[in-house]
Amino acid sequence: MPPMPAPSWPTSASPLRTATVGDVQAFGAAIAHQSPATRARKLGSVKSLLSFAHRLGYVAFNVGAPVRLPAIKETLNERIIVEADVHRLLALEADPRNHALLRLLYVAGLRISEACGLRWRDLTPRDDAGQVTVFGKGGKTGIVLLPAPVWREMVALRDGADADAPVFLSGKGAHLSTVQVHRVVKAAAARAGCPPRCRPIGCVMPTGATRSTAAPRSAWCRPRCAMPAWRRRAGICTPGPTTAAPATWLDDVSPLP
Repeated sequence: MPPMPAPSWPTSASPLRTATVGDVQAFGAAIAHQSPATRARKLGSVKSLLSFAHRLGYVAFNVGAPVRLPAIKETLNERIIVEADVHRLLALEADPRNHALLRLLYVAGLRISEACGLRWRDLTPRDDAGQVTVFGKGGKTGIVLLPAPVWREMVALRDGADADAPVFLSGKGAHLSTVQVHRVVKAAAARAGCPPRCRPIGCVMPTGATRSTAAPRSAWCRPRCAMPAWRRRAGICTPGPTTAAPATWLDDVSPLP
């Protein structure tokens, strides 16, 4: 790796009001040896701070606006695995909690943060199956219908826990963190011989794509993704009449181990 160039932007504590376009450009030049994704993330953070300061009126001009972020190659294909790989990934997961977690993420299309925040009061029986209520991104509440096999596996984890207890417990009896769930998925992917960058929901959406157009909902990209997840991610599946037809939706869910 080539040596890091000496930074040419102010290295001492300088007031934000004194920042110039040249300072932001100099910062971008100083991290030019890093990957495009890393540069885009760091420059994006700086631009976000400067935009926020400008909106507050703290600075007269948004000096980050003229600076463009580097183009990033789309690597979606590197993070998608086929349905057969998902079946193998689930079959090799021996831990009951982790198996239920992976299966729920796959079938319901939940984001990691949504799964981590689930409490037992969020799970409601529905005939021989059930539904899960999630409070997700943007402060929106949605409902996802679960097939009977997934519902039974979820209920088996409860073991008498009260309604406010986390569904997925950490070793200390608290909610699993998003970092812990990433580790669970990566370990399961390694056992199944899947790509190491295989990650759960939300991590493989194409840049700029909306959740109502990017497909399928599951980050593991199975062909017949559950319709409840499709509808909920598009903001359609919300409490009300649209949740009254589980038979049609659950027909789209293929059997899982």
